[in-house]
Amino acid sequence: MWLAPTCTVGIAKKEIIWYPLFGQLYVLANHLRIDRSNPAAAIHSMKQVARAVVKNNLSLILFPEGTRSKNGRLLPFKKGFVHAALQTGLPVVPIVVTGTHLAWRNNSLRVRPVPLTVKVLPPIGTAGWEEARVDEHVEVVAVRLQPPRRAEAAGCSGRPEERLICHRPDEDSCKQC
Repeated sequence: MWLAPTCTVGIAKKEIIWYPLFGQLYVLANHLRIDRSNPAAAIHSMKQVARAVVKNNLSLILFPEGTRSKNGRLLPFKKGFVHAALQTGLPVVPIVVTGTHLAWRNNSLRVRPVPLTVKVLPPIGTAGWEEARVDEHVEVVAVRLQPPRRAEAAGCSGRPEERLICHRPDEDSCKQC
């Protein structure tokens, strides 16, 4: 987070302060922490953050999955980033960071030096977004971040050896990807 551009604030779970070095740097950079175990408090915190972002012309960094993936695949997105976008009226700029599951494994404090790939995707406008359609908005962003479906493009027949290049090789048929 200390490498983030100026006028950028991040949000993470409150427990981040207990991660050696990273937690202390996160606090020193004045990034925000929320209590995910208390939904009412988390919602209240997000509303305060949204007001501060708009008032101070800040950018907000959120990790919509809520945790790191064990295998590098996208996890289901939580709804907080949509609520933040609705409250601020700002576009969502998806940033895809690949390789973090190898650099910092779940349940480990050790960070390993590995190459990471960072892709900044085109902004997604939120002007027409509505509170009643939060789940749809989550899906729109999640679909944009999915890797290309190479198996379908290659005419995958569903055989296991072809599913290895499929987006979800554990599915019964790559047509479900």
